Amino acid sequence: MACSDIINLIIAVLTAFAAISAMCTAIKANEIAEQSFEISKSVYEHSQSDRISVWLVKAERGDDIILRNGSEAPIYDVFVGAGISNKGDECKLTKGLSNSSSNLHGLNHSLGVVPPGTWIIKAELMMGGMSSIPGATVVFKDMYGKTWVRDAAGDLHDKGNVTPADVLDLYKLGEVPYGQEGYKEYKQ
Repeated sequence: MACSDIINLIIAVLTAFAAISAMCTAIKANEIAEQSFEISKSVYEHSQSDRISVWLVKAERGDDIILRNGSEAPIYDVFVGAGISNKGDECKLTKGLSNSSSNLHGLNHSLGVVPPGTWIIKAELMMGGMSSIPGATVVFKDMYGKTWVRDAAGDLHDKGNVTPADVLDLYKLGEVPYGQEGYKEYKQ
């Protein structure tokens, strides 16, 4: 074997190694790009829903539900529930949503479209026992048409492209109340 043949063989091996290394680097770069895309997609999908919250405050006369839309766009088909549940209740999702066959004693409100800001809804909850926990839950559709539930524990649940009424029906909470309730801006 001549010296030039050995040099050509070494060059061919090095070229093959470089090609394999480039291919592995490209595969890894593609995996990183896919992960980055998934993270960006998740951030985009949660950009409005993460800024929606609901809680109860004790006012001079009864309880008030405070609904905060901290995003820059309105939320749609808004349904707010406030109620009192027992400590042993398992279902966090519906805690705060009232239904005649449950142990919850509360009120449901249909608000329609809620613009950005902090809003107050009157709720006069019945007194609970020693082991009762008051809670508020909001079901809404974001600007992308996705339905979300922020439960009484503060957890956010993605319900996809179903309507808020479908969410209520799924959890046997009945229809969205007929008509829309009034709400006013919350001033601290």
